[in-house]
Amino acid sequence: MSRVAREAGLAPERTQLAELRTALSLAVALLALARLTADRIGPVVWAAALAGLFALAVVSGGRKRVGVGARVGVIVAVVLLLGVVELAAIVAEVV
Repeated sequence: MSRVAREAGLAPERTQLAELRTALSLAVALLALARLTADRIGPVVWAAALAGLFALAVVSGGRKRVGVGARVGVIVAVVLLLGVVELAAIVAEVV
């Protein structure tokens, strides 16, 4: 096998590993945010965190590859979910 063919074969693996690291980072952020804001918002934050974790698991955990658009969409949705939960925690603290 030539060096070029072998290196071209590693690009998808590197991409998959980068996506997995991103998903793990977002999962930790979801759980930390849920833990820190549960007393202000209530159990709804745990439901939102579980929904985000489920979406990340479906996109990054399966053997069947999901399209790039779906992966990016889920990552953007989870980041927005983090922002909405944090905003709700700030509003709940002020009110």
